[in-house]
Amino acid sequence: MVLGEPVVALIQKCRAEPHPESQLIAVLHKIQSQCGYLAETHLDAVAQLLQVPAAKVAGVASFYHFFRLKPRGKFLINVCLGTACYVKGPTASRSGSSTSWASRGAKPARTVSSRSKAPAASAPAAWPPS
Repeated sequence: MVLGEPVVALIQKCRAEPHPESQLIAVLHKIQSQCGYLAETHLDAVAQLLQVPAAKVAGVASFYHFFRLKPRGKFLINVCLGTACYVKGPTASRSGSSTSWASRGAKPARTVSSRSKAPAASAPAAWPPS
């Protein structure tokens, strides 16, 4: 089963309600909390079970910034893209959503620390990995 029992149970509960499509965001949150991201197979399964067009499910998943359509890297690194960091920072930090940064777990952030410390990034305490 692609979605798992808890998600399927939630979808069945939603289908018993008058407007099951209104619970789409809640269902997507549940899947992401279990799997870490929303794969294409997850989105297709939700569309079929909720009886909502696949384009609507994909549109909602891609519109909201808190949904991830690809798995995260092992370590999450927040790269500041605020004005001070953008002006002072190297070119690489300006492309926080590029494939090379994203594959390493980098995520653009509006502000990471004080402007006097620009350019800035934050990483977990266990960084760098050994």
